[in-house]
Amino acid sequence: MRTAPLCISTTTTLPAARPFILLVDDHEPSLRGLSEVMERAGLRCVAAGSPADALVYCNTRRPRVVVTDLAMPEIDGGTLGRLLQARYPGIPLVLITGHDLDDPAVVPLRSIFRAILTKPLEPDEILCLVHGLMASPESSPSDETSDGTKAIAKGQGGDGGSTSKGIRTSESSHPLTLTE
Repeated sequence: MRTAPLCISTTTTLPAARPFILLVDDHEPSLRGLSEVMERAGLRCVAAGSPADALVYCNTRRPRVVVTDLAMPEIDGGTLGRLLQARYPGIPLVLITGHDLDDPAVVPLRSIFRAILTKPLEPDEILCLVHGLMASPESSPSDETSDGTKAIAKGQGGDGGSTSKGIRTSESSHPLTLTE
């Protein structure tokens, strides 16, 4: 099994007190794409190629927001979320998944993650969410599902979709393609 090395993908050094986003995905092209989107928006991020690398990095630095993929070998995104929640109660956690929001693998994770987004991601959508979480650790009640989790899925919510579970934060025409 290949594990991408922990890489800090930023053009400047991250000062110790400067907030940053921890991105976790074992799929290197997805991780690189998400990192580029965040950096172009002026957000500082650390990209970890595995949950194990993310946990090691968190031994010395506390991320402001964590964005993780669900499907990864050895430690999945749900387990990583539980571990980080225990270490940093209240830290905003965001899950990215290719599963349907009502999938039995996803439903129990709603209590752990502030938001669950489905693939493919829209850059404006994830940026809007992350900016909001960076500014305020508390979710806006108007954006939450009944269990307190923001559930964002393509074609759902305010754009005339068929379900009321999701919201759509932007209408970008350039999806960020992330695959599991």
